[in-house]
Amino acid sequence: MTLALALEDLLAPQRRFDELRRKTMLRSGVRLADLGYGNAYGGPAAEVLAAIRRALENAGELGLQYTPYGGATVARRLVAEHLSRSSGLAFGARDVVLTPGAMAALNLVFRALRAQGPGEVIVPVPCWLDYPLYLENLDLVARFVAVDPVTLRLDLAAIAAAFFIGVVVRHWPW
Repeated sequence: MTLALALEDLLAPQRRFDELRRKTMLRSGVRLADLGYGNAYGGPAAEVLAAIRRALENAGELGLQYTPYGGATVARRLVAEHLSRSSGLAFGARDVVLTPGAMAALNLVFRALRAQGPGEVIVPVPCWLDYPLYLENLDLVARFVAVDPVTLRLDLAAIAAAFFIGVVVRHWPW
């Protein structure tokens, strides 16, 4: 398979989602609140803007840069000390990995799972639309499990069913 065909195959689920989104927008108009990527409507809250202003005012020249991959040693040591105190277990700086964002952290988790060999991963839905794509790219099988619609918590019975009687989904369900 050529690189172009492989990319087309990987982008097909996003194109399907975009087409569903377009049709929904046409049908719903201004009543639609698109939360597909968690973009806030109406802008950030006043408290958030105030916190950003304080951070900017107090930031030195390098104060707002991304952390080095894995995290700064001092920060990792402080997190390890806190974890040790709060859990009663021994943690050192080498036991802690800090990332510049959630996707970098999930990328590490997904790769660690893949290092164990081919396997399956429970994906709570709704989820960020790219998670299944990342899993598929690592040849991991996504098992989609809806969260409890009332509590919005993981549904343990649904997770068990996904492993024992669930259908393997190799591609996005939408």
